[in-house]
Amino acid sequence: MELYMTTVSNEIVAEGVSGFVHVAQPDNFKGSEKYKITLTLDKKNADVFKKAGIKLKEYNGEPQVSMSRKTDFGQPPVYDAEGERISADELSRFGDLVRVVAKAGKGDYSQYAYVDKIKLLQKNEEAGDAIAGGAF
Repeated sequence: MELYMTTVSNEIVAEGVSGFVHVAQPDNFKGSEKYKITLTLDKKNADVFKKAGIKLKEYNGEPQVSMSRKTDFGQPPVYDAEGERISADELSRFGDLVRVVAKAGKGDYSQYAYVDKIKLLQKNEEAGDAIAGGAF
């Protein structure tokens, strides 16, 4: 798997373990609805986001990145490991190994990442059934 960022389109391709998944149903925070996903990253994948200027957070000593997508742009498409389109409900609440295509953006005060596409590489069978909306 090649991890990269293209400078022309600000496209980021990286892998991580999913958490806080709000892809089947948008997250409603303070009246704003967005599709969101947070990934826990290894060092190599974290470096891809850092090179794009995306600020990472840490949880239990591991880097994490949060990505969002405005509902105006529709739900981000989700694919299985073979590249076939699947329902966003297939994503577990947390713990799936996924590959994302994201776009780097710049706000007034910081860089951020938009989630563009998600590929489910390995489902977390220990997370139990996916719940409606794929969210916590």
